[in-house]
Amino acid sequence: MNHEIGTLYYAVMAYEADRIDHTNNDEVDEFFHEHLDRLWHSPNSAFEEHTRIMRPEVAAVLSRTQNVVNHFTAGFVSDAAPRCPEVLDMAKPTEWRQCSDREIFRIQRALYRYQTYCNLFFRSVEDLAAHVHFTWQLDPSVLDTRKRFLATHYPWENEQLASILDYLERVLSRAFDTVAAHDIAWGYYRVDWTARGSSNRQKQTYLSRGLLYLHRLDVTDDYFSWYKILTEEGYSTEDAYSPLRTAFTAPSVMHSLYDSSHLAAHNLAPDEELTIKKMRQFWQSIGPASIFDNTRSDPATIWFLLHRKEDPSKWIANDLHELARRAGYVMWDAPSRHPADAHFERRLKVACRQYKTLQNQADRAAEEAQAESWKLRQRAYLLGHRGGFVAEMHESSTEASSARS
Repeated sequence: MNHEIGTLYYAVMAYEADRIDHTNNDEVDEFFHEHLDRLWHSPNSAFEEHTRIMRPEVAAVLSRTQNVVNHFTAGFVSDAAPRCPEVLDMAKPTEWRQCSDREIFRIQRALYRYQTYCNLFFRSVEDLAAHVHFTWQLDPSVLDTRKRFLATHYPWENEQLASILDYLERVLSRAFDTVAAHDIAWGYYRVDWTARGSSNRQKQTYLSRGLLYLHRLDVTDDYFSWYKILTEEGYSTEDAYSPLRTAFTAPSVMHSLYDSSHLAAHNLAPDEELTIKKMRQFWQSIGPASIFDNTRSDPATIWFLLHRKEDPSKWIANDLHELARRAGYVMWDAPSRHPADAHFERRLKVACRQYKTLQNQADRAAEEAQAESWKLRQRAYLLGHRGGFVAEMHESSTEASSARS
């Protein structure tokens, strides 16, 4: 199947997700059936039907979104490729147009899936309220929706989505961390710029706004432009930082998607040390007959190696695999003689653990600098000062934060 047609399908899906009444359960259910459930059961017919007719006004919207997707594709590749030789024992071009069609498709599919998710569930400030969708313990209907969104793709394809989410958080952090480390009011309200992932509720809120919003932040280097974008559309210092979060990787979703009963149905014990052969047979038994990243694809093989000894709840977005995701380990075509063996598995896991140790050390240094910065800015706020705050120690706090990236 042509990979450009595949990308177009996901582009149309994101477009359609933005057009339905996302508060109407019947419309949401129909969307899942037409675009996601069918993709799993009969991918070829789904691609052909949904990319056959394109109205001019739809094409114009898709063209604008595709430009943004291309922008982030270029950013992801330039960030990931330099790490590939040391982390993955393979060389990749830093210019995205030199990547293979399959590699570009994987990255862009993940970007469009991310946008589809945002379009489905985040339309306004009200949609970001914790009581509407996103708390640690999701209600059954919300849990089922998140599960359906992930269940129509293989776990290594969901790990591609997690890799993109990690990358987009780094994009956001360039602007967010700078403002959070300097604005007096943000310091008074103790806005955290050091925590990452689901631990940082504020950043997850901004990530929920989608690719076009993040693109606006990424194409400027101006502090005041960043501040304006981060505080617009109803956000204020007082109410923008209530407990909000997205739920791509909420533990309740992961446990329900790959739980022990799911594995037992296919004669696999949840604590069984699986060989690549067993992993491949398992997913062949429940997966579609034709899809781009099937069980014999390079992303599947390297994913099998890294996860075959792990609990299923850690198959996606495992904190220990942050380095592998940053190197794009599930995005690339492997060289013909790539050593995807037990030795490579051990070396990759050691590299991931070492990276995580260094990250934890940098995190502690950044947290100490942040705490001191909060104290200085809280005093300034109580004295009536507003706006940006600059001090010698404050510059060092920003440097500590930068070291973590």
